[in-house]
Amino acid sequence: MLEGVSRRAFGCSSGTYNVRASELARHRALKTLRVQVALLDDTTQVFEIEKRAKGQALLDLVFSHLELIEKDFFGLQYLDHSSSAENSKVSSPL
Repeated sequence: MLEGVSRRAFGCSSGTYNVRASELARHRALKTLRVQVALLDDTTQVFEIEKRAKGQALLDLVFSHLELIEKDFFGLQYLDHSSSAENSKVSSPL
């Protein structure tokens, strides 16, 4: 009896919506970060890393992209464009 009632009560819905799938997609998007890296030859490359990843993970992606063998002589410089020009942060290589 309860089964018949529930079918009738929910039978008029117009469609289904997979809440779990949409939440996972949104959650996955919040976990990654797109990072734009300006290379020494004045080109830019966009890398996608996890939001909580260490700087070494980004450095490894850049090294892999450039196919570098000697990695000891290279580093990354961080420039924060989100703050004002007076408070702009520039940090040394990671």
